[in-house]
Amino acid sequence: KVLGALEVARKLEQAHPRNPQVLTVLGTIHRANDDLESAARTFERLAEYRPQSPQARVELARVYLAQERGKAARETLDKALDMAPDHPPALQLRGRLALADSQPEQARKLGARLGQALPESHAGPLLVARAHQQAGALEAAAEAYRTALERGSVREAALGLFRVRQQQDRGEAARATLRQWLEARPADTEIRTLLAQEQRKSGNPSGAIQTYQKGLDSDPENPVLLNNLAWLYLERDGERAVDLARKAYRLAPDRPGVADTYGWALVQSGEPEKGLAPLRKAAEKAPDRPLMRYHLAAALADSGRDDEARRQLTDLLKEAPDFPKAAAARSLLESLAP
Repeated sequence: KVLGALEVARKLEQAHPRNPQVLTVLGTIHRANDDLESAARTFERLAEYRPQSPQARVELARVYLAQERGKAARETLDKALDMAPDHPPALQLRGRLALADSQPEQARKLGARLGQALPESHAGPLLVARAHQQAGALEAAAEAYRTALERGSVREAALGLFRVRQQQDRGEAARATLRQWLEARPADTEIRTLLAQEQRKSGNPSGAIQTYQKGLDSDPENPVLLNNLAWLYLERDGERAVDLARKAYRLAPDRPGVADTYGWALVQSGEPEKGLAPLRKAAEKAPDRPLMRYHLAAALADSGRDDEARRQLTDLLKEAPDFPKAAAARSLLESLAP
């Protein structure tokens, strides 16, 4: 479809070589096709034909950034802001670059201007919040994140406020931010998982279980929630863990993490032979995740397949000598010495 659109756009360009709408469409299609050189040339022509258009320079700057031409992008955006100091897209993109350059004060000023240009939008306060956070002004950052949230349901603002509260060592306030977000958006699995992880880290595994279970009450077929809840139950109720992991595996058998949890739950419940198939699948699909390979090796050892377990452990420790379970893997390998 994109290639077909490109043919149409090129024909239009031939008929209207200086038409700004045609050039914008053509440049956008080039960018979608990852033909950044052609996109840059097209938007450079657009900027030449529309010398007073800040948006033409914003589009050109975006292509320069995709080409990793940061200096050219900054200069182009500065030109856009010289001609239109309150142009929101230019302010927003230039502010992001200021943050990338570790220039929080410049980013804060750009965010303030963006907030004035778009007084009902979350964009300005969000940029200001990030600038304050980068500068270490955490309470000012929290206030700006709250303003962004008041202006719209902005996930980035909720996560930003959460991280600020963490930086302030205000763990309960950080978790409260996530809970408030989930009250209005219970289907946000990523935030729910983050909250449960934080609850577990804070020594509240029961709270983490409740968080996952609440998500499953409204979305009982969610394999991520089932998988994560199964992992928590491994420590307290092996039978429940296997049941949850089995259901997750039926729903998402090709996800390495899900297969690993199911296989490991079976091993921990005394059924290593049954756990081998999902653990092999997990290790094959995610060879760069050493913990899954360790689980497979342990299942092989528990199943009496010592030779294969030794090979797995030897290769694993050679490739990942410092992974979190390396000491356990070495101990297991030593116990399997012929």
